[in-house]
Amino acid sequence: MQTETDRALVIKVTDNGIGIQQAKKNKKVDHISKGIEIVEERLQLLSSKMEIPQPILFEDLSSRGPESQGTEIVISLPSSLYRIKNNQS
Repeated sequence: MQTETDRALVIKVTDNGIGIQQAKKNKKVDHISKGIEIVEERLQLLSSKMEIPQPILFEDLSSRGPESQGTEIVISLPSSLYRIKNNQS
């Protein structure tokens, strides 16, 4: 039986680009990317405060096989961080 505390909103984003490892190889030395770092840091803070195991996972899809490329990101948010809005009148 699933309780309210067992529920989570799972967001999966798949990008068919070159993948994490290849992007690191192509990265310019003077470029500083903060977007993902900031989101990951906030989710890690929430994770430790709310005891959420691994709220964000990154996978380089090229690790799945030679024909695979891209990146997959999975974000899990506990029910206390979101609200389901019912638009029915």
